[in-house]
Amino acid sequence: MNVPALARRRNGQLIGGRGSLNPAGRPRISIGQLRETYAHKLPILFDRLFWIATHATSERVQIAAISELLDRLLGKPQVTIEATHTSVSVAELYKAAMLKASRANSVPSEQMVEGKANETDGDNLINGHADRAGAARD
Repeated sequence: MNVPALARRRNGQLIGGRGSLNPAGRPRISIGQLRETYAHKLPILFDRLFWIATHATSERVQIAAISELLDRLLGKPQVTIEATHTSVSVAELYKAAMLKASRANSVPSEQMVEGKANETDGDNLINGHADRAGAARD
């Protein structure tokens, strides 16, 4: 294989715009053409694969050959994927957080009904928040 030397950086990366490792591009031959060309050899290839599966001295080679035969003859086994899809609404989460914060900092409803929400009890408001500006004026 005769590939021309391409300009590279010190770390080995190609410098952009200076050529390609595959200048001819993707091969134009299609899978259909390959099947037509080699279809008549399939019986020979399957016989050889079967011979390897039954006569190879290494069990790993036999298992690989058997696996290839089964994959080609019966098809690869189906893979079942169990997945859970969860939809999260950020707007709803934000709304719930704001409601929770609002409830935590709000005046109890009994005080609002009785009109005591803005009354002071010493230096502090009844709802527990200090009125620093009001306390300084008194």
